[in-house]
Parts: sequence; structure tokens; C-alpha cells
Amino acid sequence: MKTEKKGIPITGEITGWFIPFTDLDANCIERVLIMKAIAVRENAYAPVTGVHVGAAIEAEGGNQYIGCNVENDTLSQTIHAEENAIGGMIAAGDKRPIRVAIAVARKGVVFDTTTTVAIPESLTFRDFPPTCPQCLQIISQHCKDGEGKYDPTVELISITPEGGVFIFPISTALTMPLILDRL
Repeated sequence: MKTEKKGIPITGEITGWFIPFTDLDANCIERVLIMKAIAVRENAYAPVTGVHVGAAIEAEGGNQYIGCNVENDTLSQTIHAEENAIGGMIAAGDKRPIRVAIAVARKGVVFDTTTTVAIPESLTFRDFPPTCPQCLQIISQHCKDGEGKYDPTVELISITPEGGVFIFPISTALTMPLILDRL
């Protein structure tokens, strides 16, 4: 079940929606993906940065995939959570994400999913945990519709440790993706 777009619309630097986690319907897909991202985040291996990331993807067919970050001491070969989840999706035979949820925080931070967070007056990208440019590019590579065209409407979902949920299309975060079939 997809969430009805309640909460506050975000305009300006970000186009999307902000909603307190507590206002999400109990069985909506956004809530399910957020809870999976929070849970898998606990398995992250981040001895260098201490930043633990969990990702959960809903693929076009409804299947769901999870991933967490796995750091390498050099950081150059670190596997990002979103990358890990996309890899699982591809390995299972699904090709296209519909929604990608992430939960990002330092080790030991507990996500508050029980307290209603105040709705801010305005938002910028600094107000919530982002998906990094590398992961945005990887996600965008797989955001192709049935005709193989880039679909900029794939939803990114991000939760703050305080329980604020941001839902926005990938096109808001990645305005100029590298799509090879355009070249």
C-alpha cells in the first residue's frame, strides 16, 4: 500500500514531502521500507567513519531488498548500502527500483519511531541524511521504464534519527544523471 501524500509539501531547493514517521499508515510501503532500512543498518560494518547506513528497496514487481554499508580501511573500496541493495535486486532478477529508503546515523544512534516530530517551516538538503552522489548515480542507472527510458519519479525516502521522513523523486536529488543511452 502506497502512502497517501499527507504531511507538508516541500518546494524550493527540494521538491517532495515531509511527514513524521508516526503519521505514516501502519502497513504502508514507505513505513515497511524505513523499518527494514533501520534494522539492516545495525549490520553495517563501519570501523573507519562510524557512519552506519541501511537501505531497503521496493522493486517494480513488489519484491524488497536490503543492504548495509561495508567499509574497507582505505574507504576507496567501501560498499554503500544502496549499492548493496541494488546488487541484491539485480542478483534476484529484478531490474528496476520503485522506492529506495535509507537510514543513516552514527553507530549507537537509535531512531525514534514513536514520538511525533515537529513539522519544520522550510527544508533544505542539509535537513536530512542524503544518498551520496555515487549511490544516486547507481540507483538512477536502474530507473528505466518499460521502454528503457530514464524514469525520474523513483522515490527516495530518508528518515532522520528524530523520526522525520522525507519522500522525494530522484530527479530532485540528481538533476543531471549520467544516462549512457543519452550519449
